[in-house]
Order: sequence, then C-alpha cells, then structure tokens
Amino acid sequence: MAEEIWYQGKGVQISKKDTYPPWKVNTNYTVVIEAPAGAIIAITSEGYGDSRSLFLMKNVYDMLEYGDYSVFELDLTDNDWEDGDSISFDLEPFYGNPDIYVNPETMPKTKEEYKWSSTEMSGMESLTITNADWNIKTATSKKLFVLIYGDMTSSYRLVAYRADVDVRFLVYDCTESGYVTGNEIVQYQLYTWGLTKSNLTLTAVGLSGNVYLYVKMCSGEYASGCMISEKEITEKNSTDLMFRASESSGSIHKLVFEYDPELCR
Repeated sequence: MAEEIWYQGKGVQISKKDTYPPWKVNTNYTVVIEAPAGAIIAITSEGYGDSRSLFLMKNVYDMLEYGDYSVFELDLTDNDWEDGDSISFDLEPFYGNPDIYVNPETMPKTKEEYKWSSTEMSGMESLTITNADWNIKTATSKKLFVLIYGDMTSSYRLVAYRADVDVRFLVYDCTESGYVTGNEIVQYQLYTWGLTKSNLTLTAVGLSGNVYLYVKMCSGEYASGCMISEKEITEKNSTDLMFRASESSGSIHKLVFEYDPELCR
C-alpha cells in the first residue's frame, strides 16, 4: 500500500529487510496506479544498495517505512574548504518524523554508533557540524555518512551545504541542532527579510553541557561585519540596546527582543 509523501503524492518502498511481502531477487514487480479520469501522473523510481551518494546543494527526496533507514555518503574530497567552514544538513519532513545521524569517515553498523544526531524535535531540522568539532581540511577521510531513520513512516527532503556566517541562517519554525567544543562561538544570521517591526523570541536548549545565547543587531550589509566578539560576550553590556544576552533557566536560554528594520538590516 502506498503512503502519503510530498506534494500530495504517493510512494512505496521495497526493502531487503521486508518480511511481508518478502524481498525477492530476479523478480518483476507490478505497479498499479488508480487515478481519476484526466489526471496527469509523474512516476519516478530508484534502486540503491547499502548506501548512496549525497552531493552538496542537491536536494534528495525520499521516504521510509516505520523503523527503516537509509544511508547516504557525502564525499568532500574535491571541494575547497576555508578555515572555519562548517557543514550543515537540512532535513524537512513532508510526512512523519524522520531523524538524522551523521558520522565522519566510516559507516557504523548501528545508528547508536553515529557521532552526531538530531532526534529531539519534530518538524524541520538542521544539523550543523562545526569546523572545531570536525576539521575537514585535516581529516583522514573527507567523507561523512548520513543515516536517516524513520521514527514513523516518513517522507522528507534532505540537503547538505557548506555553512559559514554569510549563508548560515536561523529560519522560523526550524529546529537547529549542533555540537560545539569548549569556548567555541557559533554564529548565525536570523532570517528577517520582509519582516516588519516585531517582538521576537529565540530559545536555546542545552541537551548536554552549558550553552549561552546572544543577539547583536546592526545595519551592516554583510553578516561578517556584524559578528559577535568574545569581548562583547565577556562584558555583556546591559546598556547596549543593540546587544542582548540571554537569561538562563537551567538548560533553557531565552531571549525576547524587539526587531526594528530601521535599526537592524
């Protein structure tokens, strides 16, 4: 039976792990499509082995049955990386709640062995691996293995991209997950295009360790000119209306501030 997938379509997955109907080699499969008269139908199919290739800035659309998984291999060997560049993965579910796991250099046998993951939230997720946590330029193997697990029957869009402060955005209703090392600063642009004067709330949740949240507003044209410095974090100037530091409550840090497009662009 086909499941709901993106754009109100239908999809079905046949896996070697299936017990009913059982997987068979050298077998023809018959596909039956039922549609109203006059319907226009587009059909695609794809076959793959234990893993398949993933490319930067190229969307992958796929689906998973409950408890199933797909593994992708991202080879970064032929890409030129700058010091400080990070890598991000966006996982957008159209249906269900898929989880993402990432591991450097080798493909683990179980999802629990993957080094990084984003499994806590439903809805769109973005997982960022910083240069301090995995230095692409000095890595023995410049490959990342990405496992998408179906916490329930799911369909999704997956994309990987190089992330620096000029392209790394915080988007509304998207959960950003990441890993940082001690005293590391990770900076994002808050997506404000077309936004009028508004009250905004940012929340950071530390699943382990201590995290802190800061916001700086400025009118510079480029994000690189609006970076938050270690000095600003250390001083935490409460009289500076263009800089805000969060008030913590356990592992939860929240910032509520007024956005004014005339002051911050």
